[in-house]
Amino acid sequence: TNANDSTSNNFDGTVNGATWTTGYLNNGLSFDGSDYVEFPTNTGMATDVGSVSFWFKTSHDFTNNGMMFYGADHSNGNGFGGGNELHIHMNADETIGMYIDGPETHVNFATTGSYGDNTWYHLAATWDINGSAVLYINGTSVASQTHDANNFGFTVIMRLGRPGQNQRLYTGLIDHVKIFDYVLNSAQVTALANE
Repeated sequence: TNANDSTSNNFDGTVNGATWTTGYLNNGLSFDGSDYVEFPTNTGMATDVGSVSFWFKTSHDFTNNGMMFYGADHSNGNGFGGGNELHIHMNADETIGMYIDGPETHVNFATTGSYGDNTWYHLAATWDINGSAVLYINGTSVASQTHDANNFGFTVIMRLGRPGQNQRLYTGLIDHVKIFDYVLNSAQVTALANE
């Protein structure tokens, strides 16, 4: 089953186990903690600049994080290993976190609000290696950190729902995923949240 790219880029995702269900806007995907979606790795996505946005809904009790979006240049990452990886994840306390591996210090921060209450939220994450990494909820910037981490491409893995290793998988719904090879500005994020 494919998660079809609605643009002319034809970067369709391959659905591994997740099931189609009613989403926020149209059809979304339901992840049960063993599912993921694999995207092509020839998109040019990297940690120098980029953005991702999607709607999500979950009430799952995460004990060890749940990877919502994940990109890496190697195949054996577990989300917080020693290799190059970027991810947006749900924490055990129901906050949203963002991580980018760095040489000495990592981009590693989280929202103060919690979002595991079975309500639809719009999430956007942006990153700029000459600036900051930013998390937005429902069009509003809620957390950020200076981006002083590594610059690497998502040349081996780009996924929803799972890192390289079969652990820290996401449980819940995800809908209307958009991936950008540039940094969305706040007005663009707000527009996406208002779709």
